[in-house]
Amino acid sequence: MDKTLLDSKIATGGQSSVLTQLYNRHGEKLRIRIKSDSYLQQCHAICDIYSSENKRWSVLGYIDPVHMATEKGLSYNPEAPTEYNFQNDINELLRLAELMLV
Repeated sequence: MDKTLLDSKIATGGQSSVLTQLYNRHGEKLRIRIKSDSYLQQCHAICDIYSSENKRWSVLGYIDPVHMATEKGLSYNPEAPTEYNFQNDINELLRLAELMLV
């Protein structure tokens, strides 16, 4: 996928760690959101697309928490999570986005 990473942040607090990334793909804005929580049912991995016409984000693809590669409970690890901890789900969400946008 021909894309440019615009921003990448990881926020950790309490029982969760959240990665948020913004991409530009041929003028389209994509947002990746991956949450690692201590409870599996509160984890998520979502790819959104921004509609400049509607001025809002819409879900383009997601990974069910049961199938996420990102480890649950990252906020409890002794070392702060890095992009590496989320990489497999990032790759899968970008692959799903490419399938949807072809």
